[in-house]
Parts: sequence; structure tokens; C-alpha cells
Amino acid sequence: MKRSRLRTTVLTPILIAVPCACILIFIMSARFDPSNSGQASNIASGLIDSIIAANGGLGASGNADAYGGAGGGVGADGGEGGDAAADASESGNGSGNVNAVSGAVNAYAAEASNGDASVGNAVNSNLNADSVQSGQSSGIDPIAGMSRNSNNAPAIDPITGALIYPQGGVGSGTDQEASRRLRGSGDGGSSGDGGSSGGSLRGPAPTPTSTPRPANITIDPKDVAQGAKLDGLGKFSWQIYSEGSKVDSFERGYAIEFDINGDYTDYPMVSAFRGGNFHDRPYYGIPDVTEEKLEVVWTKGIGANGKWTGVGWNGQPSIVQWDEDMKRVMNLDEVKKNKSGLKEVIYGTMDGNVYFLDLDDGSETRKPLRVGGSIKGSVAVDPRGYPLLMVGQGIKGSTPFGFRIYSLIDQKELLFLTGYDPHSKRSWGAHDSTGLIDSKTDTFVQCAENGIIYTGKLNTKFDREAGTISINPEITKFVYSHPFGRTLGIENAPAAYGNLVYTADNGGFLLCLDTNTMKPVWGRDVTDDTDATIVIDVEENRTPFLYTACEVDSQGKGGYSYMRKINGFTGELVWEHSVQCSYVADVNGGALATPVVGRGEIEDLIIFNIARTGGGGAGKMFAYSKADGEPVWELDLKTYCWSSPTVVYAKSGKPYIIQCDAVGRMFLIDAKHGAVISSITLNGNVEGSPVIFEDMIVVGTRANRIYGVRLS
Repeated sequence: MKRSRLRTTVLTPILIAVPCACILIFIMSARFDPSNSGQASNIASGLIDSIIAANGGLGASGNADAYGGAGGGVGADGGEGGDAAADASESGNGSGNVNAVSGAVNAYAAEASNGDASVGNAVNSNLNADSVQSGQSSGIDPIAGMSRNSNNAPAIDPITGALIYPQGGVGSGTDQEASRRLRGSGDGGSSGDGGSSGGSLRGPAPTPTSTPRPANITIDPKDVAQGAKLDGLGKFSWQIYSEGSKVDSFERGYAIEFDINGDYTDYPMVSAFRGGNFHDRPYYGIPDVTEEKLEVVWTKGIGANGKWTGVGWNGQPSIVQWDEDMKRVMNLDEVKKNKSGLKEVIYGTMDGNVYFLDLDDGSETRKPLRVGGSIKGSVAVDPRGYPLLMVGQGIKGSTPFGFRIYSLIDQKELLFLTGYDPHSKRSWGAHDSTGLIDSKTDTFVQCAENGIIYTGKLNTKFDREAGTISINPEITKFVYSHPFGRTLGIENAPAAYGNLVYTADNGGFLLCLDTNTMKPVWGRDVTDDTDATIVIDVEENRTPFLYTACEVDSQGKGGYSYMRKINGFTGELVWEHSVQCSYVADVNGGALATPVVGRGEIEDLIIFNIARTGGGGAGKMFAYSKADGEPVWELDLKTYCWSSPTVVYAKSGKPYIIQCDAVGRMFLIDAKHGAVISSITLNGNVEGSPVIFEDMIVVGTRANRIYGVRLS
């Protein structure tokens, strides 16, 4: 259901051990053999046998009121504070006070002056430029990222043991390079030569130590969805609109192929929510963790939009290390434009701005982009390294309400999709969901709280030399009526495997959509509002499995959060667990945090963070065996978390989780054993989700602050 997600901030949090987990998924894929699709046995009594019901009856319209007031605040001891409404005075310097009202908790006043505070010495955070010596790793991202080595020797992936060659130099491109620098394809330089013009980010290892990852394919739902019956649901119907007109059927003139290995980008960036189409990589690079400590390096003051303060749920930044030729054409500050190795933090916040900051010290790299309203969700950067930025508004303001794509050359708006779409079946226009771009086909996917799934060929034209970019999208919309008569609206980010896209909505309906035909493949009831983003892991026979968990919202008091593993081809339930959570209107219990799929030493684990367990303001982290759902460890949290656990793998191979809670604590957790190692205080409720770039963590709080934290 649509809720305010307003939380008050707390000045004096209690230091407790909070666990949260992030999971990373590593998937292999190849040509699918329908006879070996690895379908799980159907142990789900609630499986929706079909959701392909042409001309089925219409369900409830799902109209909903706009955001209401805030729910109860959480005090320093983690207790509830009753119904509260927080107001923040907006000021250009981002110093607004957050006032506790109607039984809310301690107020937190953001710093005055111009809102910027340097904490400690701002130092260059690039610690990954080590040479490869004696078989040691040199800061190579074990899943997708790549750091520059100080020589041309190969690094050793601490997760797979495979050889990974250094990154080549960056060359110029053309407006036709929709697949520029994807893995294994150079554009003018030899792979791994460490200095040629262009070239792929990872050169081929002469003697690979692991099985090569298969190329992409197009998935035919008829071949892989054998376990899902295609009978219709009485209340489920859908319509397809292509370029504004309703069509009886749709066939894309090309095949969307989101990477079936989960490799979303080959650029040094975290470009989308949780890193890409599997939502398993909220980091780039491998830090050298020796002290196991967290240290605040810098802070940046931001503003508010009335009661909508700081950074809200699910606000995650993107971080990009731009190519040198890209920096040349963008409207960066001249000092930053000339800075070698600049890493730019791009953060959408509730004051309606997108901020651009230097990862090293938090200083501005260019002027903020004024969007208006409040940005509650996460921004996304084009994974091809193109200067395109996707931004959705979560709260109405003085500007038109909806979704936008901007040029990062000059910050001009290139596309606007109104949230009040004339074809929608819900009259709420927020875009908290974060979109994806298929690099190979120049196609984006965006979900909205009006209940529509948008896809579009962008027709991008990018001229690096001239410094120009344009798009001319061809929009196709999937509009449906809720099969259970519940509330429509999608707040989580779409997950994608090839041409299959997975989403779950405010009414607890999980959908698998074939984006090449815009037809449903399967769907199922997942009990309640599901805002936490689905993550994907690939197992035997290259079958994708989904991990998802719901909130306690429409269930009300006494409701349960269900944590599930689901076959991505058939919709069949593999296993599930449930935990009872407290219900407070507008401050939901259950899963608001996206789970972590383990890699390396935690390859066998899936980790969930569930809010408001135990009848109050506490929470709990659960680690289960992926294979059979058996519990591995649990971690009790004194204060609940909406912020997603963020996993990172050290050079040693040891996995860590960064977890932030509702009273502003950031915890460093041993992901293998579920033990808190250390913590710091950020002095403000954290609803947004952190990103890790090499050894730096970036996250914002409801107390009008963005923090840069070093992991050492």
C-alpha cells in the first residue's frame, strides 16, 4: 500500500549489534534445453497456475490516496514513539531542523553554515592500485568490477580463482556503439594490454581456472515454463500499448537480452539499484580490509521538502569513474574535470535535487540537478558509460510528477513520463522503482506505482567527439488489473534474466513478464506488499531462482513476513520461512531491505533482514541455506532496518556486510557467521541503501546528511 515512509531522526543512538546481510549472485548460463530446465517440484499450495488470461475480468482499480502522515518514530532504545509527523524547515544550505511531534522521538538538528562538514582528513580513497605480487589479488572486483593495477600482471579473483587481466586504456567511441566494451568485445584495442585504445575490461586468461561463462540467449517461455499452467485467472487481465495505441499482440523487432550471468556493466561503476539486473552487486572493487574498522571521512549537508527530509527509502547513490574523454564533454567543475581518476557520487534526495560529489572528499563536482518534489528511490546511470541518468520522483512537488531521463553532458531533460498515465488503473504517479537498461539492445525497463511496466527502445545517438547525446524512445506499456483485487503499484526495481523481467507489487502479486512479447509467463501470490527488490541466483541447468520477502501491510496486526525461494522459470515455490512482525501504519514491519545472495565463502547463503520482529521496534537478520532453506545463523537487532544490507568481499576473500539501522548506526558484520565486528554512529535514521566503491561507503540519512565512510 502507498505509505508515507516518514521517519524521525534520532540524536543519540544506542550502540548495538545489528546484523544485516547482502547477497551476491553468480550465475552461469547457456543455451537452454527444455528437458533440463531444472524445475523444482511444486510444493507451493498457493501457486498461481496461470496469469495468462486474455480478456479476463477487470480487478479492483486500486486507486489510492497520496502519502499520509508519518508513523511512529523509534527512540534511542528502539521503542515505538506513537503516531508522529515530522516537519523539516527547508533551506538552501540544507540545515533544516527535524521537529519531533505527537510522541515522536528526539529531534536531530542538521548542522548550520552551508551544510557541508568535513570529518577527518579528506584523502584519496583509491587503495586498489596494488601490484600483483606472489599471487595476491590487486583490487579486482570478484563479480563485475575492475580496478587499475600498477602493472600489467593478471590478478587472481578471490572468489573463483580465475586470472583477470588489467584494464586497457579508454578510447573514443561512436554513436553506434550500443554494446561498447561489453565483456569480451574490444572496440579498438587488444584486451588486457593495460594501455591500448579501448579494449575490453577483462582480457581472456590463457589458462582459465573456471568454466567459461556462456553467451546470452533469448528465452522462449514455452520451453522453460513447463511447470506453470497457462490457464487464466478470473480477475486478471492486461493490455499492451505500443506508441500510445492499444494492440492485441506485440512482437519486438529484436530480442531483449539482459545478461544471464548478471553482468550488467563492464565500466568502473555501481550504476543501478544493487548494481544491476540481478541486484546482487552493490559494490565495485575489492578493499584491502585489515583493521575491520569504519571511519567517517566526509559529510555533505542536503535539504528537505517539508517533512520529507534527507535521503529516504530506498535511496541509493550511483558511483561512476568516468572515462577521461567523457569528463571532457560534461559540465563538470574545471578542477574536477582535470582530476585524474575522478569518481563521481550521484545521489537523488528528498529535497528534490540530484547531487554530484567527489568520492574522495564529498565536495561538489558540478551544480546539483533540480528535479523537484522528492526523490525517494534510487537514480541509475546508463551501464554503457553513456552520459544518461534515470530519475523518478516519489513525492509530488511544483514540477510535473513522474520519471525522467537526463543528459549528464549538460543536465538537460531528454524524456519525461508522467506518473498520471492516461492508461493507468491507479491514480498515484510515483516512481520509487529504479529502471534498467539493456546495453545490447538500447532498451530500458521502468516500473511505476501507477501499476504500469514501461519498456522502450531509446534510439540513443551519442557522439563522443562532439559531446552530444539524444534519445528518441519508442514506448511500450504493460497495464494490468490486479488478480486479487488488491492495490496496484510497483516500488521495487525490476529484476531481469534474458528477456524475462520479474516484479512484485503493492498487492503481493509477483509477475514474470516476457519483455519481447509483453505477455505474462507466470505469476503468484506472495501474500502482502512487496517493496524489497527481488534478487536472482542461477543454479543447475542455468535455472534462475528468485529470492523475495514481503512486508506486513495489508495483513495488519498479527501478520507475517514470508521469505521465499521461487523457481524463475515456473513460479514454483522451493521453500519458505515466515516471521511475525508488528504492524504500525506507515512504518511497516517485514522486508523493506533487499536480501543478499552470497558468493565465495558464503556461496551457499541467502541473507534477509526483517524489520519489526518480536512485537516492537527490533529486527532480525536471517541466513538460510540456498539449497534447502535450512537456517544457518540469525542475528537479533535492537533496532529495525529498512536500509538494505550491502555485501563486499575483501582481498582476503572474507565477506562483510555493511548494515545501517533506523537510529543511525552503521555496522560491519561478518557475513559468514552473522557476528557484529564494529560500528559507528551517523546520527540520523538511515532508510537509504549504501553503495561501496573500493574502500569507500556512501549513504545518506533522514537528518539531511550524506556520509562518506572508509572501510579499513
